[in-house]
Amino acid sequence: MSEEKHKPEETALEVSRLVQLNPEALNATARAFSEFLQKPRMIGQERLQRAAVHAMGRFEGTLRNPDQPIRSILVLGPSGTGKTMIFELMAQFLFGEKRAMTKLSGQEYREEHAISKLIGSPPGYVGSNIDERGPFPMLSPWNIGKYHYFKVLRDAAEKTPTKTNGITMTPQEAKDALLQFQNQEEIYSYRLRTLSDAVSALEAKNDFPTERRDAKSSNQELLIAEIAHNAKIRIAQYTTVLAGIYGKIDWISMYLSMETGQDLSFNPEVHKRAIMLADEVDKAHPAFTNIFYEILDRRRITLQNGTVTDFSETIVGMTSNKGDKEMEAIMRGRKPPGFRIEREASFEEKQQALYTAARDAITDMFLAPMRGRINEIVVAREFTVEQIKAIIKMEISQFQELLFEKEMDITLYVSEAIIDFLWKESTDKPEEGARLVQKKLSHYIRDPIDTMIQTGQLHQGDILHVDMGLVENEKRPVFRADTRNRKEQK
Repeated sequence: MSEEKHKPEETALEVSRLVQLNPEALNATARAFSEFLQKPRMIGQERLQRAAVHAMGRFEGTLRNPDQPIRSILVLGPSGTGKTMIFELMAQFLFGEKRAMTKLSGQEYREEHAISKLIGSPPGYVGSNIDERGPFPMLSPWNIGKYHYFKVLRDAAEKTPTKTNGITMTPQEAKDALLQFQNQEEIYSYRLRTLSDAVSALEAKNDFPTERRDAKSSNQELLIAEIAHNAKIRIAQYTTVLAGIYGKIDWISMYLSMETGQDLSFNPEVHKRAIMLADEVDKAHPAFTNIFYEILDRRRITLQNGTVTDFSETIVGMTSNKGDKEMEAIMRGRKPPGFRIEREASFEEKQQALYTAARDAITDMFLAPMRGRINEIVVAREFTVEQIKAIIKMEISQFQELLFEKEMDITLYVSEAIIDFLWKESTDKPEEGARLVQKKLSHYIRDPIDTMIQTGQLHQGDILHVDMGLVENEKRPVFRADTRNRKEQK
């Protein structure tokens, strides 16, 4: 039997028919998020933005690893460079609000006993008896998926008038009510976690008295027991209030379910899309890192009460300021480590030095197994002069929209001289990054305008002009209002 062979020209012909594919193409979700960022909502940090866009696109992925979270991103680098902001924007895109994410501050988990806020307390301790919605612990299915759930309810309410106590609520009123319940739930959940953390700290002491003893006990023991007793009373009160809030949410959920014909009750198997951020993870106890190792390795974690939380629809973010002293020295213009040349370092040399300092710091903080389970490690760059100016213009533009939209109907015009003034004020402390822009904008523009509104100097319909001028022989922003279109105050 003869073996079939292809002639070289036939092989070349087949190859010529192949179509070049683009692995960097964006799917619908990634493209929409990329456009969302270009409003603009974030200036600079192109690599970080690309990582976030790619992560958002994984929500549509059909071939992603089902045993891991959607994506894990660790962001290193100087303070004020947008490390936290990118995750806030991801939450805003998904759920309509920047704060609609599970945010864990590493500073709150410095002590080992605080880990109980994440996975719950052992049986017999405060916070051990919990239902599926908490408020304990932070990594419960409810706390991970609740923003997804509230978004589902708001979308349903947008199309369905809601009836309560015989009164029909418009879709917008129903959405506002849900937002109010969400805010209340967050407030009381935070209070409960704070109180439970305090009690856990007391219970962690070997000499902690489990109940108030007789007069023979020392004054310190009596004081500790009294504090714990009062905290437990307050915990019980807040738990009752929270149960009432959940009851209101359930009522709206049941009504919307009947009106839409869909089951809109909370389901941890359905409502689990989330953004989770461990902010300043370097400041937390090693037990905190171990929990994230388990999440990244198995995409799930078992709480103290046996409940399993699934992170398969979660983008896990982490930020770190590890090495901040070295990075601050570099940003202030001191000679970067490793450069022997006796001259001021160029911008790119400084960025390379920042990159090296950040990567060295993370090597000391995370062992290789942990680093290997993080999908992407990004080092945020210092902002250029042009980017600082662009950030100032973006912040002013957002403030202009706020003044016009918040039923104030005040039009704001800011001169280029003001932009230059804010830029000079915002570049004398490069280690603060974009945070300094916000500080200076609040000091020179936002706070004075707020004062003028509160004192009745500005009214609806006014046109406000801000320019540089002399104030007590000093160049400062000067505010002038065109009141020809001022609306009458009721």
